[in-house]
Amino acid sequence: MVKIKFISLNARGINFSIKRRNLFRCFRNNNYDVIFLQETYSTKEVENLWVRDWGGSIIFSHGTSHSKGVAILFKKGLHVDVKNQLTTVDKNGRFILNKCNIEGENFLLINVYLPNEISEQIKYLNIINTNIPQLNDEQIICGGDFNTALNPIDKKGGRPVSDKYKIITEINNFIQTHQLVDIWRNQHPTLNKFTWRDKSHKVQCRLDYWLTGRDFLQQLQSDIIQLSNTDHSGITLTYISQDHKNRGPGFWKFNKSLLQDLSYVQKITDIIEHYKNEYNDFNNKRLKWDMIKMKIRESSISYSKYKAKQKRDFEKTLNDEIQSQTTMVELNPTTDNKQKLQQQKLKLEIFQHNKTKGMIIRSKIKWIREGEKNSRFFNNLEKLHAQKNI
Repeated sequence: MVKIKFISLNARGINFSIKRRNLFRCFRNNNYDVIFLQETYSTKEVENLWVRDWGGSIIFSHGTSHSKGVAILFKKGLHVDVKNQLTTVDKNGRFILNKCNIEGENFLLINVYLPNEISEQIKYLNIINTNIPQLNDEQIICGGDFNTALNPIDKKGGRPVSDKYKIITEINNFIQTHQLVDIWRNQHPTLNKFTWRDKSHKVQCRLDYWLTGRDFLQQLQSDIIQLSNTDHSGITLTYISQDHKNRGPGFWKFNKSLLQDLSYVQKITDIIEHYKNEYNDFNNKRLKWDMIKMKIRESSISYSKYKAKQKRDFEKTLNDEIQSQTTMVELNPTTDNKQKLQQQKLKLEIFQHNKTKGMIIRSKIKWIREGEKNSRFFNNLEKLHAQKNI
């Protein structure tokens, strides 16, 4: 009964507090179990802070505070046995190899961030290949940013794919040697979809891949999704065992931010007045109050679900619009289409920013380190307001 959700993303730096927490919240809200991140810009000094922000465990391969770095994140509560003695971490922030058991399933996880220069790409791919350990029953899940389009269908604009034939050959040899499959291309053999584009959208490429074992293709599903605050798309991978069953709901906790919602306050006020009269014949005042509290709880749960659904629907609509507009830009990169896409992404950033601020307040985190405020985000926020006022 196993369902494991993976996502891989070139984050383009998450050393800004708000951006990092936005991203972590996005991963939690979408129930990703294992996250491969590239270009984290992590250093040894931030490990404890990032683990605290994430809530689960993290394997780091550090780069510098302004380049490189990869990490594998495991969701809090995930049943995972990380075999530290079978973990290889690149000292230059380019890859992590880890043998682990997740929810009873054995995997070799390989998180990859290859450089841009071909000779360096080949060097690091060879190092990764050399460090792959002896496998027993582990399935390989290799993901990340390979900085290479493997086929002409994976690139639009710019120099031809054939210019990088040396590294393409090496990657294909790596795939054949370990009996892997480019799972997204396997499931979408003719689809043009990209994971990176330049600012003008004149050059667009699929640079990010999940390479998985051939033996369990029927249990995998992969997709490309748009996320804010990075120039790369995320790539998802879902593993579902044959006997998977969905879990039921967890327990409910009151969200005190509802007390600032005038509609909710009025609704609860009306309920209290109504049930004070309804239970007027109760002689036991404690029982009467318990019955009224039960009704308050029922109404609060119902209202909370309604508001949460509103927010989820709004966020989903924004994401769907971004996905659709991204496809439009890929097909027709006009200035108007690109501006619409940027506006939609900015709306999503603002929405996620506000949700993250709310989480910080609710968890009583009253500090944001000086220098961690992402000034570019607030500049973009001002631009959107200016556009609305035109």
